[in-house]
Amino acid sequence: MRPISPLRRALTAAAACGTAFAVSLGATQAQAAIRPAVGTDPYSAFAFNLGATEPVIYNFINSATTTLDMTMYELNDTTAINDLIARENAGVKVRVILDQAESSTNQTAYNDLTAAGVGVVWSSTAFTYTHQKTITVNGDESLVLSGNLTSEYYPTSRDYGVFDSDQNDVAAIEAVFGDDYTHTSITRATGTTCCGPPPPPSPGCCRSSTARPRPSTSRRRSSATPRSSTRSSPTPSAASPCAW
Repeated sequence: MRPISPLRRALTAAAACGTAFAVSLGATQAQAAIRPAVGTDPYSAFAFNLGATEPVIYNFINSATTTLDMTMYELNDTTAINDLIARENAGVKVRVILDQAESSTNQTAYNDLTAAGVGVVWSSTAFTYTHQKTITVNGDESLVLSGNLTSEYYPTSRDYGVFDSDQNDVAAIEAVFGDDYTHTSITRATGTTCCGPPPPPSPGCCRSSTARPRPSTSRRRSSATPRSSTRSSPTPSAASPCAW
C-alpha cells in the first residue's frame, strides 16, 4: 500500500470530522472567520461554513503583504474579487489564473480584475480544464481548496480547505503556478507530499502522465512460493504517481 502523505491525512481528517470543523448555520461572522490553530503542524483543515460568505478564505487573501498567486477553476464571489483588487491597490503583486473552459462563469471576475490592474490570465488550452483551486500568499503559505469561490453555492456545498505552510509543498505549487501563468511547459516540482524522485520531464507535480503499470491478470503466484506474512512498503520510483 502506498504511504499516505501528510496533506492527504489532513484532507481525510477533515472529511471524517466535518462536524468538528464546520461552523453551524447559526454561527456569527466572527465565529465563521476563525482559522484553525496551526501549532507546529504545517497543515490545518477547515470546512466551508455553509453560509453566504467564506471569511476564513477572505482573511487569508487579505493576509497577503507582498505577493498573492491564485489559480481558480471558478471565481464568482464579489467579496473575493474586491479583496484581490484591494490587495493589488495596497502594493501586493497579485496574479490570477482562471479556467478558460469556464469563461462564462469567470468573465466578470476577469473583466473586473483586468480593469483594476490585477495580473489575470486564462488557463492554458493545453489542458481541457484547469480544475485547481489554490491561493498562495507571500510565497510561504498555500491554501488548497476542494471548492470554488462561487458564492451562490456556499450555502449548499460541502467543501474543505487545507492550509499548507510546508515550504517544499509551497515551492512546488509556486513553480507550477509560474509555468501555468506564462503558458510554458511545466517542469515537475516535487513537494513533501509528492512521492518519488523527479522523473524525466512530465506535465508537472501530481500530473505525471506515466502511470504505474497494472499487473497482468494472467500472472499467478506459484503454489510453491510461500506467501509472506509481512508486506514491505513500496519503494518510490520515477514511475510512482504523486501521493495526493
